[in-house]
Amino acid sequence: MIKNGVPPVPFDLAPLLARGSLTYMTGEPKGFKTWLALDWAIALALERPFAGLETDGDHRILFVEAESTAQIPGRFVKLCRGYGVEPEAAVQRVRFMGPESIVRLENAQHAQRLLAKAKDYGATWVIIDSFVRVHGLDENVPKQMAELASGALLPLRDELGCGVLVLDHPPKPSHGHGRRANKEQIRGSWEKLAAADVHLHLQNRRGKDSQVVEIYVAASRLAETSDEPFRVRLQDTANGGLRFEPVTQVENLVARRSARGVERAEEIIRSATAQTPSLTFTGAIEEVIKAGLSRATAVRAWNKCQVSEVSGEPLTRDPEATAA
Repeated sequence: MIKNGVPPVPFDLAPLLARGSLTYMTGEPKGFKTWLALDWAIALALERPFAGLETDGDHRILFVEAESTAQIPGRFVKLCRGYGVEPEAAVQRVRFMGPESIVRLENAQHAQRLLAKAKDYGATWVIIDSFVRVHGLDENVPKQMAELASGALLPLRDELGCGVLVLDHPPKPSHGHGRRANKEQIRGSWEKLAAADVHLHLQNRRGKDSQVVEIYVAASRLAETSDEPFRVRLQDTANGGLRFEPVTQVENLVARRSARGVERAEEIIRSATAQTPSLTFTGAIEEVIKAGLSRATAVRAWNKCQVSEVSGEPLTRDPEATAA
């Protein structure tokens, strides 16, 4: 490799889906993970661009739907219409497995069954929705997560050359420390990410007319990461379908997001002050951070709470800012 040069990493959907990778995609419940995974399956299968990002390769997708198969047909049809194609065309290259087909990947027979189905179908990507539904292990135990990856997920990548996309959830905010950084957003043991090549993380923001999904490449062995997300929103199409469109104007979105955070923090501080009239600056900041907001937002909210419900006098401003 030193002599001939390292070949560039091939992407099936750059910069999100690296070919032949084990990729985790985390996000809050009802945060568009399944919508995106279905859309990517259709885009790859039909060689269509996703929100302006080109797809590459000849693909067959094996989609393991362990959450709720009832949600899939309606979404699949609408997304196909969003691409201007009939569902019958896409379903030739996207095969689904329901929860009755595979339920416990720590079981060697179940893992082998999935491997055999992917091989027989000629799958280039296996999508698992979601991780918590396909095993019965304790996700906080590193040894169990490492063995599950080695026994069920990595063979799909290493023996078949499949890409594997696993939908998962982030942890709850750490007590007293607010939200974790994007690179920390996965539930359970870090052995899950230790086995992964790529970690995508979703954040949802309320835009002017609809919800905006921010897709972060939070960690990757195969390419550089970026703090700047790729933003999309799900839009109706004229033929009754749905389609993800790129979002390029983010200034107003960020401003509204910041204002809502401060408003929420103000409510938390006023509520805490009503319960504890002697609430200090430090105590107020801790209450806001516990709710998952940042310290900067907490300080801004504290400084905006000008009148105490108890004394009728201005609340003491941020002592650190005053000292500065």
